[in-house]
Amino acid sequence: MNKTLKIAHREYVVSVRRKSFLIGIFLMPLFIAGMAILPSLLARKAMEGKGLTKSVAIIDLTGQLYSDVKKMLEEQRGGPKYMVEEIKATGANLEERQTELNERVKKKQLDSYVVIGKKLINSHIQYEDSPDHKIRCYSRNVTDFGESQRIQGAIRRTIIDLRLRDVGIHPAITAVASEGIYMETMEVKKGEAKKSQGLANFFGAFAFVMLLFFGLQISGQTLMQGVIEEKNSRIMEVLLSSVSPKELMRGKILGLGAVGLTMMVLWSAVGYTAARLRNFDIATLPNVGYMLVFFLLGYAFFGTLMATVGSVCNSEKEAQQMMMPIMLSLVLPLMVWFNIAQRPDSTFARVLSVIPFTVPMIMMLRIAIQTPPAPEIIISIVIMLISIHICLWAATKVFRTGVLMYGKKPGLREIIRWVKYK
Repeated sequence: MNKTLKIAHREYVVSVRRKSFLIGIFLMPLFIAGMAILPSLLARKAMEGKGLTKSVAIIDLTGQLYSDVKKMLEEQRGGPKYMVEEIKATGANLEERQTELNERVKKKQLDSYVVIGKKLINSHIQYEDSPDHKIRCYSRNVTDFGESQRIQGAIRRTIIDLRLRDVGIHPAITAVASEGIYMETMEVKKGEAKKSQGLANFFGAFAFVMLLFFGLQISGQTLMQGVIEEKNSRIMEVLLSSVSPKELMRGKILGLGAVGLTMMVLWSAVGYTAARLRNFDIATLPNVGYMLVFFLLGYAFFGTLMATVGSVCNSEKEAQQMMMPIMLSLVLPLMVWFNIAQRPDSTFARVLSVIPFTVPMIMMLRIAIQTPPAPEIIISIVIMLISIHICLWAATKVFRTGVLMYGKKPGLREIIRWVKYK
């Protein structure tokens, strides 16, 4: 045990003194914050389109909508400035006009043009396949959803007002009657109701999951790469002359686990401080504590698997092939987190909470969103502890043989045979 601790101490000291560790400590929180915040901010800015000028041409085959649609687009607030022009056309020369407009769009003289079907005002769902009952927007950039929504909204509002006038109802009356009603959502937790921070909690839970993902991935891959480097440089042979394979493997896992824990503690401190300054309810010390516990459990499990992969491979290229199933199990919680965040007590979430490969991130996500019953948390931890014990037992047997073998990569049957050796 003394030799194991000495190896762990060496691995820790060497790792934390590297520039890459110090850079990662400071850059990763910024990266995660950027992933959580920047996409929504940029998407919102793109949707609003403030400061832009958009040129739109309208072919109004109804002959009744252009003036009001033009007014709505040009007078709207908060969006781009619209320059709207009318293109006269009939059914006979529509195709010719569209060809001319397509050429203008191609030359960037127009951003888009709209064709309003001549029977749109009285359109019903059964006519949806008929061009006469449709609005068709032809745009240079079809992924500018904000623009298409603004144009559709202006035409829709104009048609609704026209239909109301036709039945003797002034549009201003319906505008007042259809004003929005605000519903405040309250969260009931531990028998007490308080104002909900649903969106903040939703993305806060995602931040917990991302921290765990990056912590486990970085720590595990660092361990695997270290084993491969020392194996290829024959340092392993020198080390194994002084310590047993079991002591060497466990010392490496402990040392780099301590590095990962240091990294997670620092990231958690930064995240906790920032969240408390914004009064986010999800930032609690128990949640941070759970994250650190599940990081340690996850690292002990995945780190052992990655150290095993490193011991049987001769290069990182070989290791990446064997790592694929492990990486897929790490990525799986990121693929289903949205569904589980909405239904943290579903059968699907509970099943993933007892599978060792998904326990750390899934259980952390559930705890952050809606803390599950204590027995479920305890069962998940016990399952992880049993899985770690089994992995360590099997990995030690593979490690003692794999680190001294060079050349051809062993197959699955050969690895199983190593595990069976006494």
